[in-house]
Amino acid sequence: IYNSENNQLFLQESPQLNAQAWRTHLLRFNNAPLAEVVQALSRYHRVRIDLANDTLQKCAFTGNFSKTRLDDALKTLKIIMSLQWEKPATDHY
Repeated sequence: IYNSENNQLFLQESPQLNAQAWRTHLLRFNNAPLAEVVQALSRYHRVRIDLANDTLQKCAFTGNFSKTRLDDALKTLKIIMSLQWEKPATDHY
């Protein structure tokens, strides 16, 4: 970032740590709210993930997922954060 008032240039970490995840296959979270983690996983894996309990949205998570399958990422969150998750039943016609 360039500050024209004092002609100084400085680096600032981007708040969008996962903007390049489609290219790098790396999802990084540093004390991120669980709502942000779920949103990033949803976007990366192109699936819909919902938090059934609104109080979980602000729970903080720190960790990385590198080329991680969705099921493995969800299992990791389940263990670390003592969560439960379920895959909805699909209708077969």
